[in-house]
Amino acid sequence: MYREIIMVTVSELEEGMVLAENIYDTEGNILLASGIKLRNTYINKIEETLVTTVAIEALLKHESPEESQSVRIALIKEKREKRIIKVREQAKEKLELAVTELLESEAVNAQIIQAVVKKIINDILNSDEVVFHIDQLREVDSYLFDHAINVTILAIVMSIHTGFDKNALREIAMGAILHDIGKLFVDQNILNKPESLSIEEFSMIKHHSKLGYEVLRRSEDISERSARIALNHHEQHCGSGYPQGLKGDEIDAFSKIVNISDVFDALTSDRVYSKKISPYSAMNYIVAKSGIHFDPKTVKEFSSAVGYFYHGAIVKLMNGDVAVVTVRHRHKPVVRIVQDAGNNKMHGHFEIDLMKNPSVRIKEILVAGEYEHMEYFKRKNEGIS
Repeated sequence: MYREIIMVTVSELEEGMVLAENIYDTEGNILLASGIKLRNTYINKIEETLVTTVAIEALLKHESPEESQSVRIALIKEKREKRIIKVREQAKEKLELAVTELLESEAVNAQIIQAVVKKIINDILNSDEVVFHIDQLREVDSYLFDHAINVTILAIVMSIHTGFDKNALREIAMGAILHDIGKLFVDQNILNKPESLSIEEFSMIKHHSKLGYEVLRRSEDISERSARIALNHHEQHCGSGYPQGLKGDEIDAFSKIVNISDVFDALTSDRVYSKKISPYSAMNYIVAKSGIHFDPKTVKEFSSAVGYFYHGAIVKLMNGDVAVVTVRHRHKPVVRIVQDAGNNKMHGHFEIDLMKNPSVRIKEILVAGEYEHMEYFKRKNEGIS
């Protein structure tokens, strides 16, 4: 019999799980002691605290530690992914409904959008894993709806990291999910044209910012600050954006956040006129344009919140070794070496904390086909923590 510890979110707690660490109340007193088997009444108590993640024991008989950890982590990951997919599907359905009503009545049903925003915000606040399923964020379905939801998720995560209160989160999320609403009134053949646009066609597309702002301002339930995001999310720090050519602090903070989130998701998504790039490359692009297209302070906040390297990312180091990210830490994660520069598989658990070893640097994130043992590694390492 083996004892392993797994960190789970409060929403993932179930009756019968055993606490691996004490849980404390807001005054520092032990609320529930290590070793207690959870009941629903205990889970309700935990939900009333500020605790977001809980250490539980993964205890299975007649299994090796690796099998125990792998099985429990796989089950938890499956539940997380199902919840994330469900939230996205529900959000997409409601957004599609709101768009249908908009096209019929030329008025935004703010109540539907507010329900979508509330659900997304609550899910992000209750799970530190949501945004880091970057491969899911880049899934291509109907681009307009998926892009709106992706941008909203990115903007909320960044806003939480920045320290905005819940009222501000709602306004940012409302503006983010509706930032491209004006595109509904632009010729779809031009929007989806794979060839280069003429000057006239590009001018028509640029008009979507003003169209979106005008539509949103007609709704009493959508604030000026939310509507302004639709107007200003293509403005650039240097003043070369549109529609007003604003620069620097003339651009409001909410629009700066959605601007970066918009570009990041667009770069990491397949479009009819361009292929997606990796999140790492997209972040490098944004950092390179800091002080030009993007506000430097906002770039710093975004890169800190989203991070270059997500949990589970397979990366190549400057010395040629291949590693997997096991612990995210802004731009310098902890990585486990899985293949040396000579393409030899590494066994064991040789990990390097890049924060403590600045001479070890990441060159790039690898994608399918760039690492010979990718599928084998994914199957054998479900239990990375």
